[in-house]
Amino acid sequence: MIRSAQVIAGMLRHGGYGTLRWRLSERFQVVSGAGGNLLEFPYDWRLDNRISAEALGEFVAERLHNWRAATGYAEARVILLAHSMGGLVARYWLEVLGGRDQCRILVTFGTPHRGAVKTLGWLADGPGALRRSLRPLIRSLPSVHQLLPMYPAVCHAGEWYRPAEAPVLPGIDPERARDGLVFLREITYAVDRQHGAPSYQHMTLAGTFQRTWQSAEVVPADPGGETLRLLRSPAPGSTHWLGEPALHGDGTVPLASAVPVEQSLDFQGTIGAGRHGSLPSHERLTREMLGRLTFTQAHGLEELRGEPDESADPLDAVPACGLTLEVAYEYAHGEPVLADVTPAGAEAPEGVRAMVEQLAEEGVPQGQGGLATREADVVPDGDGWALLARDLAPGLYRMTVAPCGVGPRPDPVSEVFRVTGPFSAGGPADGVLASEAP
Repeated sequence: MIRSAQVIAGMLRHGGYGTLRWRLSERFQVVSGAGGNLLEFPYDWRLDNRISAEALGEFVAERLHNWRAATGYAEARVILLAHSMGGLVARYWLEVLGGRDQCRILVTFGTPHRGAVKTLGWLADGPGALRRSLRPLIRSLPSVHQLLPMYPAVCHAGEWYRPAEAPVLPGIDPERARDGLVFLREITYAVDRQHGAPSYQHMTLAGTFQRTWQSAEVVPADPGGETLRLLRSPAPGSTHWLGEPALHGDGTVPLASAVPVEQSLDFQGTIGAGRHGSLPSHERLTREMLGRLTFTQAHGLEELRGEPDESADPLDAVPACGLTLEVAYEYAHGEPVLADVTPAGAEAPEGVRAMVEQLAEEGVPQGQGGLATREADVVPDGDGWALLARDLAPGLYRMTVAPCGVGPRPDPVSEVFRVTGPFSAGGPADGVLASEAP
């Protein structure tokens, strides 16, 4: 379980779950520990997600039985909060393995319900600066193949294919790709079979306005053969929701993929400008989630009735404007920390402020006291702003950008990065990325 912020060059950038846990403890009467009602379920992300889903079912069955026995509340059910791949693990248990009658609410943060194009880059070329050493490992993991898009996202010879059905997919095992598609389809088919049956509530929290890979094409490689090239432009027929298609997503998961298939015309969630690894600590998204969770704990509301709401369209949930933040995974000590912010959507704020917070190496909840906080320089740059912070000591940092001045007030957006060893005048140190990897 990632409790604190973590950065691994080109592979992982995560804000941690400490903030989410703290906010839950502040809002509700929770008891931690084996006999409590606020539990963590860490799982091995390298395994087939089916295996993790079975383990989740066993974990919930035991803890829920103990909680019902301890409280005398036989109707108690579980509330699941799941981020990214964890949402697929939870959905497989609920829908395919029959756990839905034990669940009251599922909340998914940035879960790739329909897969993520970024996975193609990981499998074809390896993750970021560690691609050469990690490529064989990544290609051996069934869980990673279960993140491949289930929709036509790969162009080959002018035709569009699902990754599992493409005639050529350089560097990707076709059998594992086909199993990944089967995994996602097992979930959607199980949902279809359960139509009309008593169910749990599924609240979807998704990030957008961050540059996100939308499709891929097979192109000639040098000196020969073929390779995959990731694209910001969507495949034909993909939904064009708002503004520039490249900004439809959280930097990892395309926005359309963060919406479960069954919610395509009846969206049950909230969308905010935010990056994938920071969604569990996103202030507005988690505030709205806590409000809805609080509402579900009320009793007697069935006595108050009114006309039902119309079906919700995901387009209606997209905020009118947002901020796009691009910051590298790592910077060398002594190297200026440069980042870019651009407005997205129909309107733009008058200006922005950027705060850089140093985090304890074990991490601390956002807003609950880092080691030090300083303001970065903000310089207008074209349609957006360039951010500059100098003389940062080696360590882990969180950069948060918020609107200022008159005009629209889009959500603040944040991302974590690391300052590493000495800076060489000849260029970045080994393993330091100049920009975010695919």
